[in-house]
Amino acid sequence: MLNNGVGTDIPSEFRRRFPQLFNNNEEGVLFDPSVSASLFSSTDTSTIAGPGDPVALMLDLSGNGNNATQPVLDSRPILQTDGVLSWLEFDGVNDFMSTGNIDFTNTSDMSVFVGVLNQPDELLSVIVELPLTPVIDPAFGLFVSVPPGGQYGFSVQGTTSVLATTPVGSSNAPSKNVLSASYNSQTNNASLKVNDLVEVTDTLTIGGGNFSNKPLFVGSRDGSTLFFDGNMYGLAVTGKATAPGQRGRTERAMGRRTGVTI
Repeated sequence: MLNNGVGTDIPSEFRRRFPQLFNNNEEGVLFDPSVSASLFSSTDTSTIAGPGDPVALMLDLSGNGNNATQPVLDSRPILQTDGVLSWLEFDGVNDFMSTGNIDFTNTSDMSVFVGVLNQPDELLSVIVELPLTPVIDPAFGLFVSVPPGGQYGFSVQGTTSVLATTPVGSSNAPSKNVLSASYNSQTNNASLKVNDLVEVTDTLTIGGGNFSNKPLFVGSRDGSTLFFDGNMYGLAVTGKATAPGQRGRTERAMGRRTGVTI
């Protein structure tokens, strides 16, 4: 059982819905707005967030303790629900959350899963990113660009960069999508899938060794620019390249939280 700090246990079977993402003690995060006991309107665990509340603290359900916070009231995403699904609503102006440093220095592989709905007026923005600066260690980012064509992109960068970009029109908004991204350092392959229907890849040696020990930013680049405008239904990041079967099961689990059938 995971405990949210206020005496409420989060069932351990929750982690089984995202099978084997952290079974070998991989670093990463698992955020799920549908688990109401994991979201707080205070930066401590004194006040559980309800629908319509700004979220100041989001507990990491992976067991790694990489909680995301936002101390500034005006920059907090809003918890929303339609009675079936729950999500965080980012305003595209200044909303974002970030973790403390996450030590990815033992891995050169990475996988990211997220359920989103982006708004049609959105320009280039970051969904989630491990920043490259100030030190040039390998970093990754998942982003959306709507005008002029509507695309998602997954970038992994070291001394060089690899970029997988989905076809024009794949991120046309507003529509819900489950994004699945993976980088395998053994094959130097970056892969990005949308709803398990569209897959794009790019292959290049990025250089620079393993990933870094830095904060993870959700909804912006470094908390200062490229703010995401839309809804986030769940996010999982794990420091490994997921096998096809495991990747498919995780996509389906994220789809159930997003309202997308995969």
